Amino acid sequence: ERFPHAARSLVSVSKLINTIPVGREPTLKSNNMSEGAKQTYPDEDDESDVSSFYDDDIGLDATTGESSSSSEDKAVKLAKKETKQVFWSRWLVILVLTLAAIAICVVVFILSRRGETQQFEATYEESAQKILDSFEQVVGQKVAAVASLGVTMTASARSHNETWPFVTMSDFQEQAANTRALSGVLFVQLHPIVQLEDRAKWEQYSVNNSQWIQEGRDYQDRYTTVPDVDGGAMEELMYEFVGAYNTPSPRIFILDETFSPAEETGPGPYYPIWTSSPVLAAPREMTNLNLVSLAVDRPFMEKTYESGMISLGGMTVDEPGDVDSPIVGTNFYAYLLSFAAGEKTPYLGDPMSSLYVPVFDEYDSRTRKIVAMIKSTLNWATYFRNVLTPNALPVRVVLENSCDGAFTYDVSGQEVNYIGKGDLHNSKFDDMVETADFSQWVELEETDHLGFGIHQDLCPYNLRVYPTLELEDDNYSFRPFLITLSVALVFLFSIGMFFVYDRLVERRQKLVMATAMTNLAVVSNLFPKNVRDRVYAAEEEELAAKKAGTKAKLKSFADGTSNHPNERFDVYKTKPIADLFLETTVLFADISGFTAWSSVREPSQVFTLLETVYRAFDKIAERRKVFKIETVGDCYVAATGLPEPNPNHAVAMARFAKDIVVSMSMLVQQLEVTLGPDTTDLGIRVGIHSGPVTAGVLRGQRSRFQLFGDTMNTAARMESTSQPGRIQCSEETAELLISSGKADWLIKRESKVSAKGKGELQTYFLNVSSKGSQGSASFHEMEVPDQEASRQRLIEWNVQSMLAILKQIVARRMAAAASKSVVHESFKVVKSRTASIDASLADTKNTIDEVVEIITLPKYKSKVVAKQEDPDSVKLYPDVKKQLHAFVSAIAEGYRDNHFHNFEHASHVAMSVQKLLSRIVAPFEFEEELDDSHKTLHDHTYGITSDPLTHFACFLSALIHDVDHMGIPNSQIINEDLPLAKKYHNKSIAEQNSVDIAWTLLMEDEFEALRNTIYKSDGEYKRFRQLVVNGVMATDIVDKELKALRNGRWAKAFKEKQLEESPTDAINRKATIVIEHLIQASDVSHTMQHWHIYRKWNERFFLECYKAYHEGRAEKDPTENWYKGEIGFFDFYIIPLTKKLKECGVFGVSSDEYLNYAEQNRKEWELRGQEVVAEMVELAHSQIGVPRAPIVAEEED
Repeated sequence: ERFPHAARSLVSVSKLINTIPVGREPTLKSNNMSEGAKQTYPDEDDESDVSSFYDDDIGLDATTGESSSSSEDKAVKLAKKETKQVFWSRWLVILVLTLAAIAICVVVFILSRRGETQQFEATYEESAQKILDSFEQVVGQKVAAVASLGVTMTASARSHNETWPFVTMSDFQEQAANTRALSGVLFVQLHPIVQLEDRAKWEQYSVNNSQWIQEGRDYQDRYTTVPDVDGGAMEELMYEFVGAYNTPSPRIFILDETFSPAEETGPGPYYPIWTSSPVLAAPREMTNLNLVSLAVDRPFMEKTYESGMISLGGMTVDEPGDVDSPIVGTNFYAYLLSFAAGEKTPYLGDPMSSLYVPVFDEYDSRTRKIVAMIKSTLNWATYFRNVLTPNALPVRVVLENSCDGAFTYDVSGQEVNYIGKGDLHNSKFDDMVETADFSQWVELEETDHLGFGIHQDLCPYNLRVYPTLELEDDNYSFRPFLITLSVALVFLFSIGMFFVYDRLVERRQKLVMATAMTNLAVVSNLFPKNVRDRVYAAEEEELAAKKAGTKAKLKSFADGTSNHPNERFDVYKTKPIADLFLETTVLFADISGFTAWSSVREPSQVFTLLETVYRAFDKIAERRKVFKIETVGDCYVAATGLPEPNPNHAVAMARFAKDIVVSMSMLVQQLEVTLGPDTTDLGIRVGIHSGPVTAGVLRGQRSRFQLFGDTMNTAARMESTSQPGRIQCSEETAELLISSGKADWLIKRESKVSAKGKGELQTYFLNVSSKGSQGSASFHEMEVPDQEASRQRLIEWNVQSMLAILKQIVARRMAAAASKSVVHESFKVVKSRTASIDASLADTKNTIDEVVEIITLPKYKSKVVAKQEDPDSVKLYPDVKKQLHAFVSAIAEGYRDNHFHNFEHASHVAMSVQKLLSRIVAPFEFEEELDDSHKTLHDHTYGITSDPLTHFACFLSALIHDVDHMGIPNSQIINEDLPLAKKYHNKSIAEQNSVDIAWTLLMEDEFEALRNTIYKSDGEYKRFRQLVVNGVMATDIVDKELKALRNGRWAKAFKEKQLEESPTDAINRKATIVIEHLIQASDVSHTMQHWHIYRKWNERFFLECYKAYHEGRAEKDPTENWYKGEIGFFDFYIIPLTKKLKECGVFGVSSDEYLNYAEQNRKEWELRGQEVVAEMVELAHSQIGVPRAPIVAEEED
């Protein structure tokens, strides 16, 4: 008990000791002595007395007198030590900076040089890839074009009932010219295969049908420029053999060792030259020359005949020259080059190759026979020309085959220079070679359905591309040296100006300032400036009070008096921060229709709307000097006249109110593209009132600046009794505006409003002009919605939604392709979509016949999931986006102008599908038990959530399910005996028609890129088609037979005992029926959403039915039983459907949400339905023009 007192005594003694001066000659002046009198102390020489004085009186050792100087020495030493450390630290840092500068300069140089190297490599690789792509096109496209000529000849012979070899195409020159243009070959000629027994008949046939030669030359004279050439020695040789000039040989002949014509005496078969393009100038036109007799052609023609495949011959060269050259080969090649160029062009001695294409007598690969052969001549330089960009520097290209060796070109810009025979590349670039060979492309891209291929048994080709010194030199410069020098100079300057102490102080100051600014920013957002200063001051006072309180508690504890009952309450020690503001104007703004709108949206979409709108309001408030108080839900609260007084607070608030109304109108139009249908239906309802308020900081957790008082209540009443898109102000605010000269802003409300707790109040609407504000319309004027603009926004929303799913499809496909577990054959591109469609529908009569019980969804693959990238990072081709937009626009055009079955309703259904698919989640407990949450999700949702193609098909089904709907039920179409009823055998007429229209549109050529993005294999195509058909057919809920079948499939999947089927089939069965019910629920989702949403679409459906009845296209008057019909619809379809959604267990909270809304709407309809029907009938009369008839209220059951 005595310890605290003793402690305080010790503290007092310590303070006294510190005040006593320490020294050898202490002298004190007494205030009681005269100026001349002095108090004497022991003499300095009497050390014993001095020691005795200190020892006896103070009890301190005499040596303590030196303690002060000793402490100063220690401080000096510490200061010197620190100074020395700072000094050496400074030089250490300078040394480090110097070394760092050297290191960084080296790194910068290396990186700069590496950048040039990479640029060089990238430039070279780009050029090399273009050349390799061109090389690939020789097989993928060019050769295929020649092969297509063979297919055309087969078709021509069959269509004219001609028998090979006695076939002459009437339009051969035109077809061959097209082939040369598409393939780039210089020469095309046909060689029918003539057997020995047909030889005489053939020779007579060739004489009788030789008119093709003159006809071909006439065709060439009309469309091309034929070079003028001299026949030379060959003309005389042919004259000796034939017996006449410019006359084709009537016999099959060969060229002997001296290149002279001689009659063919072999047993056959023979390959005589027949039709050719271009038709060569006589005597180069050697009709009936047996080509197989030439050694250069024989092995390739025989190989083509044996294999039934295309052969690429060897590379042949001859001496350079022009068409006047006496050398036959040079003359021939120069003629072909000149003909192709349309002017006299020399042959440069570069390699030529021949292509041998078989011609079959029919298409069936099992029974067809080779009856002819097409030989075409190609010049390799043609395929390398115009491949690179005009200013591209040269790369070296080496073309080689195993028979003839290598030939080298330089390809630069649009020019190709033949270097010579052999591999003449610079060995410096051996490690940078890019290669390709024909073995990579065995099948022709455009003729694989005919079984054409290229064999590589004789002379395999390969292509190698190397950089050149010229290309390398162009990419290297002195830039790395200049960059390095610049960096070095910067470091030298920095080292000269830099000091360690300044750096440390600056760093510390930055940290302190950053922390202070962060705290200031947080507080600034919560409180006004003057209030913020008071908050800081109050906080300091509170801390001081807490310290004082702590000491007091310590004292009371020591005194044993700490058990006071009131001490358990934590009471603020400082006064509250609160003020009375007499002249203020308060605004309440509420988003009208928000509750109904948000009921059909995802939480993220709701917050996107609120954040966007409130952010825009905040910017306007900052510009208008309006103080934002808070946001409560979808209500925005602001005030003027505080915290800084403003004599024009009412005017400022009126201008702010107008700005936010205009801003809201613009924002909802922009947001409809991303947030979906009905967003433009949102408006803002504003109320303002002027008066005194109490404002201050309500302390505690999450302290904030708040307003209280009757003014707040009245402003809230002004908002709640206002109208969407209008600003209602109280009489007090109106008087302030009138006194400010703004009487023309006010429109007196015709009737008084009844406000809770206020009685009836006279209010005004604001009609402020646009001067100084955004927009030009007055506050109360609402723009008439632009139907076309609204439709375009819906189209854009659908496009963006579908693009997001397409990105998921592509991301999943890329991940599957990257996974080693994928069977690559399953990703074979479907070349002919039309053929696939015809094959898949061959056994069906109508779309409804394609409905299946089980659609097989993809199995879960963990490797694919692990490799999948973020879909948002996927870049789709621009053509895909354009085609998707065009497709959705065409679908929108396909919808008729019905009240209910229109494009807006289809978009609403699609949005519901999107929401339900996003809500498909696995139970939480499953995710905890299993590490692989993706696998758990896949199994629990029957694979629906794992397949983006399923998501796309569901969305598309919703979008197209009512295309071309006539606004009448299927039963009426049957009654009217319309052609559609006969076409679809009176079953699901509208639904089948919608599928066929949309599918036919999707299969058009202009949407090829879109189709190739949706599906890439036969399996994907089949699944996509089945999902769309099943989804759209599920929307026919009137057909009792279809309904019974669906109920039976649901029972098999979820209610009956497990069928004897594989687990995979069981899961896919459940997935199929769940998808159908998802589409069904989305089709009537308005009945399972907010009452206002239900009322909107119920009214539109009523108007559509009423119009049909009025026009004589419906059997029943909807006004007679609409009330009871809706109750029955809820009881026997809607509520059971929502219970099924919950029963399947995959839709999470959405199933409960839909069920709750359905039951609430059913109760609301039961209470208000008859009144609603009366209103709808009156509306129908006013819109459709039907005379009003008395309505007999239905009695409730």
